[in-house]
Amino acid sequence: MDFETGYHPEILGEYAERQQSKNRLLAMAALSIIGIFLILYADFDSLRLSLLVILCLPIQKDNLLPSSHYHCYQR
Repeated sequence: MDFETGYHPEILGEYAERQQSKNRLLAMAALSIIGIFLILYADFDSLRLSLLVILCLPIQKDNLLPSSHYHCYQR
């Protein structure tokens, strides 16, 4: 769409606020995951176990693998 000289498109209102909220939420989620990983690493003192726990959490949370049939970590 062409605009006359001096005019330009802007995204305003609820859409812009929703995008800002979404970006803040994603940033906070990323920082939370990093913080959880650091706590796990400090507790287990093992990079392998910490990564294993972090990678298994989304699988169990979203029920991609039913917990009664599959387990991420068995001894």
